[in-house]
Amino acid sequence: ILLVLTINKIENERIKKWKNEHEEKVHGITKSSKKIWYGGAIGGSYTYHFTPTSIGVFGTVECSCGVRFDFSEL
Repeated sequence: ILLVLTINKIENERIKKWKNEHEEKVHGITKSSKKIWYGGAIGGSYTYHFTPTSIGVFGTVECSCGVRFDFSEL
């Protein structure tokens, strides 16, 4: 079975907002230059999890510190 996973425009905006708030409140990162340093050259600070269910796909993004954000609504 081939499952295509996508993040729509609304979910993407929710993720961006959460990441900015999380990085500022939890990690004290407020400048773009620090965000690049924090994530490294190729990123890796966040992991995306997709869980298929009988009613749709549930999406979560997880920071390397362990905090999770559910970005999709079923």
